[in-house]
Amino acid sequence: MGSLCLSLMEDELFRAAVKGDLRVFSDENTSNHGEAYYTDQTTPKGNTIIHIAAEHGRADFIEEALARFPELSRSKNNNMDTPLHVAAMTGDEKIVELLASVEGCATMEEEEEEVNWPWMARNLQGDTPLHLALTNKKLSVVMRLLDVGSTLALSLVNASQETPLHIFLKYCVGNHSSLDFPSPSQIKRHTGFCLFMRSEFKAQILIIRKSF
Repeated sequence: MGSLCLSLMEDELFRAAVKGDLRVFSDENTSNHGEAYYTDQTTPKGNTIIHIAAEHGRADFIEEALARFPELSRSKNNNMDTPLHVAAMTGDEKIVELLASVEGCATMEEEEEEVNWPWMARNLQGDTPLHLALTNKKLSVVMRLLDVGSTLALSLVNASQETPLHIFLKYCVGNHSSLDFPSPSQIKRHTGFCLFMRSEFKAQILIIRKSF
């Protein structure tokens, strides 16, 4: 972001993010306030304007903000949640698409490391966006994350030692899944098997979605 010194968000900017008011990005406002006004202000919980807009489903606001300040897509709040974590919890597919595909927010070196991709980010509970989408039964978002993300995301464990596959079993299908979930180490060792599991995982989600 613009600097390492974050400041408490002003009411005007907070309200604009909540309401999705694009006027806050007018040429006059951006000229008067400067980049740091948009990138360095956070709420007491550490949320940026993108976190707030994601929570309130303001896709147009996020699209405009990311066009100007793409680095905000990787911002983290006090719980280490990225905006994609928030969007995964709320289940907004359009916002998930925007945040998962944003470009220009990492160096080439970072892009070469899969752990730095947005769908691999983990919060203080160790949850990735995929974990949270499954916990909240946002299965359409789960499908989208499986489409754009690496299969390695299926092997990441949270603080409770649960992979996304285990979250799926726990929250989405109870004890009725026909899948025999592998351990994280098995997934990491066998790329081909992981691709097979993703295919099977998506097939199971499609079945479960019809029952919701």
